[in-house]
Amino acid sequence: MKQFKKLYEEIIHQEPINEEELINNISGFNTLGECLYKEDNEFSSSVKKISELAKKASRHIIESEQDWFSRVQLKKDAKVLENVARELDEVSTQMNELKQRSTALFEDCGHMLNRYYDIKECNKNKPELSKRQY
Repeated sequence: MKQFKKLYEEIIHQEPINEEELINNISGFNTLGECLYKEDNEFSSSVKKISELAKKASRHIIESEQDWFSRVQLKKDAKVLENVARELDEVSTQMNELKQRSTALFEDCGHMLNRYYDIKECNKNKPELSKRQY
């Protein structure tokens, strides 16, 4: 019984929805997703370059030092550098996967909203917006 009372109080105390503002916000839904569709090759190529630099630098550091004592520390540092480069590659891959998932969820949300509201196309003139009538 307490759960129903709590739910009832939450419903009663909700702010009223400004329908015009909601419809305007939904009409611009496609502009919210533009960032999901941008090709972000610059980031991926930068990550690859950084990773390659780190791997080459770690190898160079080890090969260039002649002192045995310094070489032990340098090997440890080079291993850390290689691990960081590998982790950066993994994070980049995960970002691409998450971007693809986000795009799919965005499209699903758009399809559901489009059932009830008119959503403007991104590159077209702004048509009149209205709530769909059923």
